[in-house]
Amino acid sequence: MSIKVHNLLEIIMWLITAFLLVSFTIFDNTKYISLIIAGITVILLLLDSISNNFRILIKLSGFHLWGFGFAGYCLLSSLWAINPENSFSKGITIIQIIICMTVIYSHYYRNYQPHRLLSIAEYSGYMIALYYIYFWGLGYIRNSLMAGSRIENAFANGNTIGMSCAISFIISVYFLLYVSKKHIIKFPFMALLLTIVAATASRKALVIVVLGVLFLFLFKYKSKDILKTFFRWLFISGTLIALFLLILSFPIFDGLNHRMEGLIAAIIGHGSIDNSTYLRQQFIKIGLEQFLETPLVGIGIDNARLLLLQHFGYTTYLHNNYVELLASGGIVGAGIFYSIYIYTIYKLKVNWRHYNSERILILLLILMQLAMDFGAVSYYSKNAYFYIMMFFLFIKYNNRGKVS
Repeated sequence: MSIKVHNLLEIIMWLITAFLLVSFTIFDNTKYISLIIAGITVILLLLDSISNNFRILIKLSGFHLWGFGFAGYCLLSSLWAINPENSFSKGITIIQIIICMTVIYSHYYRNYQPHRLLSIAEYSGYMIALYYIYFWGLGYIRNSLMAGSRIENAFANGNTIGMSCAISFIISVYFLLYVSKKHIIKFPFMALLLTIVAATASRKALVIVVLGVLFLFLFKYKSKDILKTFFRWLFISGTLIALFLLILSFPIFDGLNHRMEGLIAAIIGHGSIDNSTYLRQQFIKIGLEQFLETPLVGIGIDNARLLLLQHFGYTTYLHNNYVELLASGGIVGAGIFYSIYIYTIYKLKVNWRHYNSERILILLLILMQLAMDFGAVSYYSKNAYFYIMMFFLFIKYNNRGKVS
Protein backbone atom coordinates (compact mmCIF):
# COMPACT_ATOMS: atom_id res chain seq x y z
CA MET A 1 0.00 0.00 0.00
CA SER A 2 1.40 3.40 -0.97
CA ILE A 3 2.29 5.96 1.66
CA LYS A 4 -0.24 8.45 0.23
CA VAL A 5 -3.11 5.98 0.49
CA HIS A 6 -2.04 5.01 4.02
CA ASN A 7 -1.88 8.66 5.09
CA LEU A 8 -5.31 9.31 3.58
CA LEU A 9 -6.75 6.35 5.50
CA GLU A 10 -5.21 7.69 8.72
CA ILE A 11 -6.85 11.07 8.17
CA ILE A 12 -10.22 9.43 7.52
CA MET A 13 -9.81 7.21 10.60
CA TRP A 14 -8.95 10.31 12.65
CA LEU A 15 -12.04 12.17 11.43
CA ILE A 16 -14.40 9.24 12.03
CA THR A 17 -12.97 8.59 15.51
CA ALA A 18 -13.42 12.28 16.33
CA PHE A 19 -17.02 12.12 15.12
CA LEU A 20 -17.56 9.03 17.28
CA LEU A 21 -16.35 10.88 20.35
CA VAL A 22 -18.56 13.86 19.48
CA SER A 23 -21.56 11.56 19.03
CA PHE A 24 -21.07 10.27 22.59
CA THR A 25 -22.16 13.73 23.72
CA ILE A 26 -24.47 15.05 21.00
CA PHE A 27 -26.44 11.87 20.32
CA ASP A 28 -26.13 10.05 23.65
CA ASN A 29 -29.72 10.81 24.67
CA THR A 30 -31.24 9.73 21.35
CA LYS A 31 -32.66 6.30 20.60
CA TYR A 32 -30.24 5.99 17.69
CA ILE A 33 -27.01 6.13 19.70
CA SER A 34 -26.50 2.33 19.68
CA LEU A 35 -26.97 2.20 15.90
CA ILE A 36 -24.60 5.15 15.43
CA ILE A 37 -21.89 3.52 17.54
CA ALA A 38 -22.35 0.15 15.83
CA GLY A 39 -22.22 1.73 12.36
CA ILE A 40 -19.11 3.78 13.11
CA THR A 41 -17.41 0.75 14.70
CA VAL A 42 -17.98 -1.32 11.54
CA ILE A 43 -16.66 1.50 9.33
CA LEU A 44 -13.55 1.87 11.50
CA LEU A 45 -12.99 -1.90 11.40
CA LEU A 46 -13.24 -1.96 7.59
CA LEU A 47 -10.86 0.99 7.21
CA ASP A 48 -8.44 -0.58 9.65
CA SER A 49 -8.48 -3.85 7.68
CA ILE A 50 -7.77 -1.94 4.45
CA SER A 51 -4.76 -0.27 6.09
CA ASN A 52 -3.53 -3.76 7.03
CA ASN A 53 -3.75 -5.19 3.49
CA PHE A 54 -7.33 -6.34 4.04
CA ARG A 55 -6.55 -8.25 7.23
CA ILE A 56 -8.52 -7.82 10.43
CA LEU A 57 -6.08 -7.71 13.32
CA ILE A 58 -7.50 -7.32 16.81
CA LYS A 59 -5.11 -6.43 19.63
CA LEU A 60 -6.20 -7.63 23.06
CA SER A 61 -4.61 -6.55 26.32
CA GLY A 62 -5.24 -5.98 30.00
CA PHE A 63 -7.66 -3.21 29.02
CA HIS A 64 -10.02 -5.82 27.63
CA LEU A 65 -9.57 -8.15 30.58
CA TRP A 66 -10.55 -5.26 32.84
CA GLY A 67 -13.39 -3.96 30.66
CA PHE A 68 -15.07 -7.29 30.02
CA GLY A 69 -14.39 -8.27 33.63
CA PHE A 70 -16.28 -5.24 34.93
CA ALA A 71 -19.09 -5.81 32.41
CA GLY A 72 -19.26 -9.43 33.58
CA TYR A 73 -19.60 -8.27 37.17
CA CYS A 74 -22.47 -5.98 36.14
CA LEU A 75 -24.23 -8.96 34.55
CA LEU A 76 -23.47 -11.16 37.55
CA SER A 77 -24.89 -8.59 39.96
CA SER A 78 -28.29 -9.03 38.33
CA LEU A 79 -28.52 -12.26 40.33
CA TRP A 80 -28.89 -10.36 43.61
CA ALA A 81 -30.11 -7.01 42.27
CA ILE A 82 -33.38 -5.44 43.39
CA ASN A 83 -34.12 -4.86 39.70
CA PRO A 84 -32.08 -7.40 37.64
CA GLU A 85 -32.96 -5.69 34.35
CA ASN A 86 -31.04 -2.53 35.33
CA SER A 87 -27.84 -4.46 36.07
CA PHE A 88 -28.11 -6.64 32.97
CA SER A 89 -28.72 -3.62 30.74
CA LYS A 90 -25.66 -1.79 32.07
CA GLY A 91 -23.50 -4.89 31.56
CA ILE A 92 -24.59 -5.17 27.90
CA THR A 93 -24.00 -1.44 27.39
CA ILE A 94 -20.44 -1.68 28.73
CA ILE A 95 -19.72 -4.74 26.53
CA GLN A 96 -20.83 -2.74 23.49
CA ILE A 97 -18.60 0.16 24.49
CA ILE A 98 -15.58 -2.12 25.00
CA ILE A 99 -16.11 -3.74 21.58
CA CYS A 100 -16.13 -0.26 20.02
CA MET A 101 -13.02 0.76 21.94
CA THR A 102 -11.29 -2.48 20.89
CA VAL A 103 -11.36 -1.45 17.23
CA ILE A 104 -9.89 1.96 18.06
CA TYR A 105 -7.35 0.45 20.46
CA SER A 106 -6.18 -2.13 17.91
CA HIS A 107 -5.69 0.45 15.17
CA TYR A 108 -3.85 3.02 17.22
CA TYR A 109 -1.70 0.42 18.96
CA ARG A 110 -0.27 -0.51 15.55
CA ASN A 111 -0.26 3.07 14.25
CA TYR A 112 0.57 4.93 17.43
CA GLN A 113 1.83 8.48 17.16
CA PRO A 114 2.23 10.85 20.10
CA HIS A 115 -0.66 13.28 20.40
CA ARG A 116 -2.94 11.65 17.80
CA LEU A 117 -5.63 10.46 20.21
CA LEU A 118 -5.16 13.61 22.25
CA SER A 119 -5.86 15.74 19.18
CA ILE A 120 -9.04 13.73 18.60
CA ALA A 121 -10.21 14.60 22.11
CA GLU A 122 -9.18 18.23 21.58
CA TYR A 123 -10.99 18.75 18.27
CA SER A 124 -14.07 16.87 19.43
CA GLY A 125 -14.45 19.61 22.05
CA TYR A 126 -14.28 22.25 19.32
CA MET A 127 -16.97 20.41 17.35
CA ILE A 128 -19.26 20.12 20.38
CA ALA A 129 -18.83 23.84 21.10
CA LEU A 130 -19.71 24.74 17.50
CA TYR A 131 -22.73 22.44 17.56
CA TYR A 132 -23.83 24.06 20.83
CA ILE A 133 -23.82 27.46 19.09
CA TYR A 134 -25.67 26.01 16.10
CA PHE A 135 -28.29 24.43 18.40
CA TRP A 136 -29.04 27.49 20.53
CA GLY A 137 -27.98 30.34 18.28
CA LEU A 138 -25.51 33.10 19.09
CA GLY A 139 -28.22 35.57 20.10
CA TYR A 140 -29.83 33.29 22.67
CA ILE A 141 -26.46 32.32 24.17
CA ARG A 142 -25.35 35.97 24.37
CA ASN A 143 -28.59 37.06 26.04
CA SER A 144 -28.45 34.21 28.55
CA LEU A 145 -24.84 34.98 29.44
CA MET A 146 -25.50 38.69 29.88
CA ALA A 147 -28.52 37.89 32.06
CA GLY A 148 -26.38 35.58 34.20
CA SER A 149 -28.79 32.67 33.66
CA ARG A 150 -27.88 29.07 33.01
CA ILE A 151 -28.92 27.57 29.68
CA GLU A 152 -31.05 24.50 30.33
CA ASN A 153 -30.06 21.04 29.12
CA ALA A 154 -30.76 20.42 25.47
CA PHE A 155 -29.16 17.76 23.29
CA ALA A 156 -27.02 16.69 26.27
CA ASN A 157 -26.55 17.36 29.95
CA GLY A 158 -24.95 20.77 30.54
CA ASN A 159 -22.24 19.31 32.75
CA THR A 160 -21.31 16.77 30.06
CA ILE A 161 -20.99 19.54 27.45
CA GLY A 162 -19.06 21.76 29.85
CA MET A 163 -16.63 19.01 30.81
CA SER A 164 -16.01 18.05 27.18
CA CYS A 165 -15.14 21.68 26.42
CA ALA A 166 -13.00 21.96 29.56
CA ILE A 167 -10.95 18.87 28.68
CA SER A 168 -10.52 20.14 25.12
CA PHE A 169 -9.31 23.47 26.53
CA ILE A 170 -6.75 21.75 28.77
CA ILE A 171 -5.40 19.68 25.86
CA SER A 172 -5.12 22.88 23.78
CA VAL A 173 -3.11 24.53 26.55
CA TYR A 174 -0.86 21.46 26.67
CA PHE A 175 -0.12 21.61 22.94
CA LEU A 176 0.64 25.33 23.24
CA LEU A 177 2.93 24.98 26.27
CA TYR A 178 4.68 21.68 25.60
CA VAL A 179 4.57 21.05 21.84
CA SER A 180 4.71 24.27 19.81
CA LYS A 181 3.86 27.93 20.17
CA LYS A 182 2.28 27.64 16.70
CA HIS A 183 -0.79 26.26 18.43
CA ILE A 184 -1.59 29.85 19.41
CA ILE A 185 -3.66 29.92 16.19
CA LYS A 186 -6.22 27.87 18.13
CA PHE A 187 -6.83 30.78 20.50
CA PRO A 188 -10.25 31.68 19.00
CA PHE A 189 -11.40 28.09 19.59
CA MET A 190 -10.01 28.15 23.12
CA ALA A 191 -11.96 31.35 23.82
CA LEU A 192 -15.05 29.65 22.38
CA LEU A 193 -14.56 26.68 24.73
CA LEU A 194 -14.45 28.99 27.78
CA THR A 195 -17.59 30.74 26.57
CA ILE A 196 -19.45 27.42 26.38
CA VAL A 197 -18.20 26.51 29.87
CA ALA A 198 -19.73 29.79 31.06
CA ALA A 199 -22.98 29.09 29.19
CA THR A 200 -23.38 25.62 30.71
CA ALA A 201 -22.48 27.03 34.16
CA SER A 202 -20.78 23.71 34.93
CA ARG A 203 -18.92 23.93 38.22
CA LYS A 204 -16.96 20.77 37.48
CA ALA A 205 -15.84 22.21 34.14
CA LEU A 206 -14.64 25.42 35.79
CA VAL A 207 -12.66 23.50 38.41
CA ILE A 208 -11.10 21.38 35.66
CA VAL A 209 -10.04 24.45 33.68
CA VAL A 210 -8.53 26.29 36.65
CA LEU A 211 -6.69 23.37 38.25
CA GLY A 212 -5.73 21.83 34.91
CA VAL A 213 -4.07 24.97 33.57
CA LEU A 214 -2.30 25.52 36.90
CA PHE A 215 -1.04 21.90 36.84
CA LEU A 216 0.37 22.25 33.31
CA PHE A 217 2.16 25.51 34.08
CA LEU A 218 3.67 24.21 37.31
CA PHE A 219 5.08 21.09 35.64
CA LYS A 220 6.34 23.10 32.68
CA TYR A 221 8.40 25.46 34.81
CA LYS A 222 9.67 23.16 37.56
CA SER A 223 13.40 22.96 38.17
CA LYS A 224 15.83 20.52 39.75
CA ASP A 225 16.58 23.29 42.22
CA ILE A 226 13.88 22.96 44.92
CA LEU A 227 14.16 26.60 46.04
CA LYS A 228 13.96 27.91 42.49
CA THR A 229 10.96 25.67 41.82
CA PHE A 230 9.22 26.96 44.95
CA PHE A 231 9.53 30.62 43.94
CA ARG A 232 8.60 29.87 40.34
CA TRP A 233 5.49 28.01 41.44
CA LEU A 234 4.60 30.77 43.88
CA PHE A 235 4.82 33.36 41.12
CA ILE A 236 2.97 31.23 38.56
CA SER A 237 0.20 30.34 41.01
CA GLY A 238 -0.31 33.95 42.04
CA THR A 239 -0.33 35.17 38.44
CA LEU A 240 -2.72 32.51 37.17
CA ILE A 241 -5.11 32.87 40.10
CA ALA A 242 -5.22 36.64 39.58
CA LEU A 243 -5.84 36.08 35.85
CA PHE A 244 -8.64 33.60 36.50
CA LEU A 245 -10.27 35.92 39.03
CA LEU A 246 -10.14 38.72 36.46
CA ILE A 247 -11.73 36.51 33.78
CA LEU A 248 -14.41 35.27 36.19
CA SER A 249 -15.32 38.87 37.00
CA PHE A 250 -16.68 39.28 33.46
CA PRO A 251 -20.52 39.41 33.39
CA ILE A 252 -20.79 36.24 31.28
CA PHE A 253 -19.56 34.23 34.26
CA ASP A 254 -22.14 35.61 36.74
CA GLY A 255 -24.34 32.50 36.53
CA LEU A 256 -21.38 30.19 37.03
CA ASN A 257 -20.06 32.29 39.93
CA HIS A 258 -23.45 32.07 41.64
CA ARG A 259 -23.45 28.28 41.37
CA MET A 260 -19.88 28.14 42.70
CA GLU A 261 -20.97 30.12 45.75
CA GLY A 262 -23.49 27.39 46.56
CA LEU A 263 -20.84 24.69 46.21
CA ILE A 264 -18.34 26.57 48.38
CA ALA A 265 -21.03 27.10 51.02
CA ALA A 266 -21.64 23.35 51.12
CA ILE A 267 -17.91 22.62 51.49
CA ILE A 268 -17.21 25.12 54.28
CA GLY A 269 -20.59 24.63 55.97
CA HIS A 270 -21.47 28.32 55.93
CA GLY A 271 -23.63 30.35 53.58
CA SER A 272 -26.54 29.66 51.25
CA ILE A 273 -26.49 26.20 49.65
CA ASP A 274 -28.32 25.95 46.32
CA ASN A 275 -30.94 23.27 45.79
CA SER A 276 -28.81 21.27 43.36
CA THR A 277 -25.94 20.98 45.85
CA TYR A 278 -28.31 20.14 48.70
CA LEU A 279 -29.93 17.31 46.71
CA ARG A 280 -26.55 15.85 45.77
CA GLN A 281 -25.54 15.86 49.42
CA GLN A 282 -28.68 13.89 50.22
CA PHE A 283 -28.04 11.45 47.37
CA ILE A 284 -24.54 10.76 48.67
CA LYS A 285 -25.82 10.30 52.21
CA ILE A 286 -28.44 7.77 51.07
CA GLY A 287 -25.87 5.92 48.96
CA LEU A 288 -23.36 5.65 51.79
CA GLU A 289 -26.03 4.41 54.17
CA GLN A 290 -26.87 1.63 51.72
CA PHE A 291 -23.19 0.78 51.29
CA LEU A 292 -22.84 0.26 55.04
CA GLU A 293 -25.75 -2.20 54.89
CA THR A 294 -24.43 -4.17 51.88
CA PRO A 295 -20.70 -3.40 51.78
CA LEU A 296 -19.36 -6.38 49.82
CA VAL A 297 -21.42 -6.60 46.61
CA GLY A 298 -24.07 -3.89 46.97
CA ILE A 299 -27.65 -4.11 45.74
CA GLY A 300 -26.90 -4.64 42.05
CA ILE A 301 -25.32 -2.36 39.46
CA ASP A 302 -27.58 0.58 38.51
CA ASN A 303 -29.95 -0.19 41.37
CA ALA A 304 -28.90 2.70 43.62
CA ARG A 305 -31.38 4.85 41.70
CA LEU A 306 -34.18 2.82 43.29
CA LEU A 307 -33.13 4.16 46.68
CA LEU A 308 -33.97 7.66 45.49
CA LEU A 309 -37.36 6.45 44.28
CA GLN A 310 -38.16 5.52 47.89
CA HIS A 311 -37.02 8.90 49.27
CA PHE A 312 -37.88 11.39 46.51
CA GLY A 313 -40.39 9.66 44.27
CA TYR A 314 -38.15 9.66 41.19
CA THR A 315 -35.08 7.79 39.98
CA THR A 316 -31.72 9.15 38.98
CA TYR A 317 -28.08 8.30 39.57
CA LEU A 318 -26.35 9.44 42.76
CA HIS A 319 -24.17 12.09 41.03
CA ASN A 320 -21.04 10.56 42.58
CA ASN A 321 -19.36 7.61 40.87
CA TYR A 322 -17.62 6.39 44.03
CA VAL A 323 -20.83 6.32 46.07
CA GLU A 324 -22.85 4.96 43.15
CA LEU A 325 -20.51 1.99 42.74
CA LEU A 326 -20.18 1.35 46.47
CA ALA A 327 -23.94 1.33 46.93
CA SER A 328 -24.81 -0.70 43.83
CA GLY A 329 -21.67 -2.82 43.37
CA GLY A 330 -20.10 -2.82 46.81
CA ILE A 331 -16.38 -2.94 47.47
CA VAL A 332 -15.98 -5.61 44.79
CA GLY A 333 -17.62 -3.57 42.04
CA ALA A 334 -15.89 -0.32 42.95
CA GLY A 335 -12.58 -2.17 43.30
CA ILE A 336 -12.84 -3.74 39.84
CA PHE A 337 -13.72 -0.44 38.16
CA TYR A 338 -11.00 1.65 39.81
CA SER A 339 -8.30 -1.01 39.44
CA ILE A 340 -7.60 0.31 35.92
CA TYR A 341 -6.78 3.76 37.31
CA ILE A 342 -4.56 2.25 40.00
CA TYR A 343 -2.71 0.27 37.33
CA THR A 344 -2.11 3.23 35.00
CA ILE A 345 -0.98 5.53 37.81
CA TYR A 346 1.40 2.83 39.07
CA LYS A 347 2.87 2.33 35.60
CA LEU A 348 3.28 6.07 35.14
CA LYS A 349 5.12 6.27 38.44
CA VAL A 350 7.43 3.33 37.72
CA ASN A 351 8.39 4.40 34.19
CA TRP A 352 7.97 8.18 34.56
CA ARG A 353 11.43 9.13 33.25
CA HIS A 354 11.13 6.87 30.21
CA TYR A 355 8.01 8.57 28.86
CA ASN A 356 7.79 11.68 26.70
CA SER A 357 6.14 14.96 27.71
CA GLU A 358 2.77 13.43 26.92
CA ARG A 359 2.99 11.71 30.31
CA ILE A 360 2.28 15.07 31.98
CA LEU A 361 -1.05 15.40 30.22
CA ILE A 362 -1.94 11.72 30.66
CA LEU A 363 -1.39 12.03 34.41
CA LEU A 364 -3.45 15.21 34.50
CA LEU A 365 -6.31 13.62 32.56
CA ILE A 366 -6.31 10.62 34.91
CA LEU A 367 -6.47 12.91 37.95
CA MET A 368 -9.21 14.95 36.27
CA GLN A 369 -11.29 11.84 35.62
CA LEU A 370 -10.90 10.77 39.25
CA ALA A 371 -11.83 14.26 40.44
CA MET A 372 -14.88 14.46 38.16
CA ASP A 373 -16.14 11.19 39.61
CA PHE A 374 -16.94 13.05 42.84
CA GLY A 375 -19.66 14.92 40.95
CA ALA A 376 -20.66 12.58 38.13
CA VAL A 377 -21.33 8.91 37.41
CA SER A 378 -18.86 7.60 34.85
CA TYR A 379 -18.84 3.80 35.11
CA TYR A 380 -21.06 3.52 32.00
CA SER A 381 -19.95 6.77 30.33
CA LYS A 382 -18.74 6.25 26.76
CA ASN A 383 -16.42 9.25 27.06
CA ALA A 384 -14.83 7.78 30.20
CA TYR A 385 -14.06 4.49 28.42
CA PHE A 386 -12.48 6.36 25.52
CA TYR A 387 -10.10 8.12 27.91
CA ILE A 388 -9.38 4.95 29.89
CA MET A 389 -8.54 3.22 26.60
CA MET A 390 -6.23 6.11 25.73
CA PHE A 391 -4.49 5.93 29.13
CA PHE A 392 -3.94 2.21 28.80
CA LEU A 393 -2.74 2.54 25.20
CA PHE A 394 -0.17 5.13 26.23
CA ILE A 395 1.16 2.85 28.98
CA LYS A 396 1.28 -0.31 26.85
CA TYR A 397 2.76 1.31 23.76
CA ASN A 398 5.51 3.08 25.66
CA ASN A 399 6.34 -0.15 27.52
CA ARG A 400 6.87 -2.18 24.38
CA GLY A 401 9.93 -4.33 24.89
CA LYS A 402 9.91 -3.67 28.62
CA VAL A 403 8.77 -5.81 31.47
CA SER A 404 5.30 -4.52 32.37
